[in-house]
Amino acid sequence: MKRPSILSGVLFAFATALLAAPAFWALQGVFPAGFALRAVLLTVHLGYLVWLARAARHGVGNLTLVAANLLIASILVFLPLAPGWLASLLVLMLALSRSLLFHRSLAAVLLDGLLAVAGLMFASEMLARGGGLIAGLWGFFLVQALFAVLPPGNRAAGPGGSDENLDPFAHSHRQAQAALQRIIGN
Repeated sequence: MKRPSILSGVLFAFATALLAAPAFWALQGVFPAGFALRAVLLTVHLGYLVWLARAARHGVGNLTLVAANLLIASILVFLPLAPGWLASLLVLMLALSRSLLFHRSLAAVLLDGLLAVAGLMFASEMLARGGGLIAGLWGFFLVQALFAVLPPGNRAAGPGGSDENLDPFAHSHRQAQAALQRIIGN
């Protein structure tokens, strides 16, 4: 499990802000503005999850997490929710997903939740001051880049005393590999 760095988070925020606004404007020319905003929020949400999942490097669990988020977020996009509620629910899903991928204690999960709320508040303030979609997304993801400095918590280390591989099946995998080597070697 490797967390993204603050610099990569800032770069992600920059790229998201620059790409989301033109996508919104293009979609707004074809669809109603409300649907275009929902589509952009869904795309940004899933893009952030894929970016996190690639950094976590867990494998199938990450794909399942992204697929579950795609299903839930797709349903949310078509529900008659105000954009603020939709954004709040997507941020909650991001915080929960990030906690599943990277955190090992309840305290770290709570800190991550507070960071997500702070990002949403900062983005709301940027929007209220007339910054537009670019400033709102930029502000939200800049605050989310601070996720890299959150303490992971203190769950017990894995087999062998190292916590570099927190996969619950790592020990079983090593035992199976050792058994296979004994069978092949004999």
